[in-house]
Amino acid sequence: MSVNCLNHAYQRRIADRIERLEYIEPWDERPSGVLLEDVQAALFACACHHARNCGRLAQSLSDQASILHATGLARGRFLTNSGAVLFSDANEPLVSCRLFSGARHDGLIDSASHFSPYVCALEGALFFIMSHCRNAFGVLLDSGPAFAAWLRSAAGSLLSYAFLHRSYEARSAVRVSMEPGRLFVSFPREQVSTRFGGVSFRSSEEFCVDGISNVTGHAELFSCENALLAQNAYRFGFLDGGLLDCPSLVRKCCEWGFSLDVQEGARETGLLLARRATRVS
Repeated sequence: MSVNCLNHAYQRRIADRIERLEYIEPWDERPSGVLLEDVQAALFACACHHARNCGRLAQSLSDQASILHATGLARGRFLTNSGAVLFSDANEPLVSCRLFSGARHDGLIDSASHFSPYVCALEGALFFIMSHCRNAFGVLLDSGPAFAAWLRSAAGSLLSYAFLHRSYEARSAVRVSMEPGRLFVSFPREQVSTRFGGVSFRSSEEFCVDGISNVTGHAELFSCENALLAQNAYRFGFLDGGLLDCPSLVRKCCEWGFSLDVQEGARETGLLLARRATRVS
């Protein structure tokens, strides 16, 4: 065998090995060790009813096991990690919430932790935020129900983004911190990203000075860190696609006198919603 043939065979073996090493099954597609029978039956039935009514689930899929397997939420006897997050209980919290009386996490007033299923953790965190919004944004509550509705939508956007883009292999939970004038949502990441809501992030100040008023982009739900989890959260009605419309969210922040910024760390990403000194009209 010639030297060239040997080199070619060696290079091919190396290329095959690299290709095998490069493919790592996404966390949300792996079996979780949680059995199919551990699904919360009432929640699952309600979610399936919603999905069928919205045309997101085939009518031919009738039983629980066939639905879970067809949607990628189960493999064999076990739920995948996506299925476990969406429809089963967990021993570790998905989100931990803290309310502080001062800046820089001074004076802890209240705290709460919320566990899967996904929708329970999301609603629990939103309840905490809205219950304490007067502590953080009291003066703006005089604006009436419109501000409260916007704040809930904005908080839902930040939480949804954190749940879908976080690294679940990191054991820490999504963290919500509230203090005067600020709402901070942080989550663990395996690698730094500068993408927010499926589009390159631009600060709210940039959008304000650009005078953008007709941005209608819809966030790409299926290209995030946990794509299978995102698809099924949307399919079963736990996620409103409009919540991840980044340009619209940033524009609304400006209108209500807030800034929205991303703070990137080596292993953590933070989303900071803060009152501006002056409101942009």
